[in-house]
Amino acid sequence: MSTKNIINDHGIITVDTNFVRPQYNASHLIVQNGEAAFIDVGTSNNVNILENSLRENNLDNADVKYIFLTHIHLDHAGGAGKLIKLLPNAKIVVHPKGAEHMINPSKLIESSVRVYGKNLFDHLFGEIIPIDEKRIFVPSDKDEIYLSDRRFELFFTEGHAKHHYCIFDEISNSVFSGDNFGMSFREFDSINGKISIPITSPNQFDPDEAHNSIDSIIGYQPKYIYVAHFGQLDEIEKIGTVLHELIDEFVNIAEQNANEENTLESIHSSLQEHIKNKLFDHGCSNIEEKLNNFIQTDLYVNAAGLNYWLSKNQSNQRIK
Repeated sequence: MSTKNIINDHGIITVDTNFVRPQYNASHLIVQNGEAAFIDVGTSNNVNILENSLRENNLDNADVKYIFLTHIHLDHAGGAGKLIKLLPNAKIVVHPKGAEHMINPSKLIESSVRVYGKNLFDHLFGEIIPIDEKRIFVPSDKDEIYLSDRRFELFFTEGHAKHHYCIFDEISNSVFSGDNFGMSFREFDSINGKISIPITSPNQFDPDEAHNSIDSIIGYQPKYIYVAHFGQLDEIEKIGTVLHELIDEFVNIAEQNANEENTLESIHSSLQEHIKNKLFDHGCSNIEEKLNNFIQTDLYVNAAGLNYWLSKNQSNQRIK
């Protein structure tokens, strides 16, 4: 299926990587005075899409100066090793807790294969290519990086993953939030606007840090937030309020199902019902069909992350 890129203001292009389905996973191409940067890149399977986006915007591979990886989960960073080989002047910017796994991705591959199985892993992510350490830049919290005269500020944001950062783009007054401002699919837009759902995937979900990260993002007072799943959001305060509510509600669901015989399945079932009601309140139509077609897998992964957090939390309490 063909993909369609979205041209936003201030030289920001939302590139649909066509991972899983159209309008599910985005890379953002930023263009400033003939220089370019990608924010998140999807998988090896979509590198040709990113190259095509350069051509469509009258850019050469040599014009790309940075690949920003908000975190190293493979739907965001899996294609970085393949892509960097095609971009002679680019540096990969990756969190200090993620850099070693980009240089030697064996543990990243091993853990993902355990989750998906070898065949599905290969189908979803393709080849994961190690990255030469010399092509990597490791930032500190609040580091500034310039693309031509365009200032980016990188700020560390845990909650979804310990190796996560977000980017404040001064020119557009926007934040690129990776997975820390949830997933927001256009199928769930309504007369009430957009809604974003927290991403609580294993194994580093931390509700307290997730709240802190949302507050940090909103603290920049951005006009827009660009999420990787999928694209531009406005009405930031309104969406952020619902995200805070949902994080607490997700945690309550996990705790309420803690003593069930099959905790994971019970959390998943309760999560589905809760999101169904939330989307109904938001004014969505055809909710059952959309849940099944668009976020069924995401909700199961969310349930798995909540189950992992619950087990770790219970274990920590026993130790105390």
